[in-house]
Amino acid sequence: MFDKYPKVRNTLKTLLNIFIGAAAYIAATILAKLLLDPVIVSFVEKGTIGYYALNGLASLVFIVFGYLAFVKFYEKRRAVELGFAGRNMVYGAIAGVVIISLTTFPLFAIGYYEVITQQGWGEMHLVFLALAAQAITGAILFQGVLFRVTEQQIGTVQALLLISVFFGFLNILVDGANLMVLVSTILISALWSSIYILSRNLWVVGISYGAWLFGVFVTGVLDEHWRSSAPVISDVHGPALLSGGAFGPEHSIITVALVSAFLSWILKTAKNKGLFIN
Repeated sequence: MFDKYPKVRNTLKTLLNIFIGAAAYIAATILAKLLLDPVIVSFVEKGTIGYYALNGLASLVFIVFGYLAFVKFYEKRRAVELGFAGRNMVYGAIAGVVIISLTTFPLFAIGYYEVITQQGWGEMHLVFLALAAQAITGAILFQGVLFRVTEQQIGTVQALLLISVFFGFLNILVDGANLMVLVSTILISALWSSIYILSRNLWVVGISYGAWLFGVFVTGVLDEHWRSSAPVISDVHGPALLSGGAFGPEHSIITVALVSAFLSWILKTAKNKGLFIN
């Protein structure tokens, strides 16, 4: 029926591919919860950092196999984007924590972030595992399915713009209408997709994002359920434009400037290496 309208046909095929990939992801997540959650809660109390770490790792294993099944049996190819990339994973982790730290360190230095309580580093390994698992599973869904499939259909530049803007508006539906949140979310989303474009590896993206989240967590700035496990608890002062206010350092104008610079460099490098899809 759509033979006379190839663009419509290709768009519907892309949406179908995204739907099936997302369905594989969701099925793997549900299966992990049904099978492993009762086992995990028999070892650790639900709601603790240990629970989140074990649950995150268990879900990650199931999601990886779900994604591999989607790629092998539906797309009928090898999942090269899930190949081990040790050196690039290290580079990604360094990049993630350095970029966000270039925002938080100056804010501590000028007093906009102020440590009010020190709590120690006892659970840091569990927090890192939980955040890394969360970030990698997110990379599999967002970069592995949503961005990659869209990129194959409409090209790298168009997919980068479309997906980043989509996440920007999706985020303000959750956090409320805020121009800085919109702009920073668009740029940060583009950053993770640009790291995928350059590395063509989901582990690199996930580890980079996990290190970024860990860099935010250790500041003790965000008032969230894991804050009690942070090494310090910090108070936020000063204008929200610089500090990020209740939204945290990710939405500071400093982060926007830094991410813009790194994003430009990464995309230029990827383009020069011929990694763009037209």
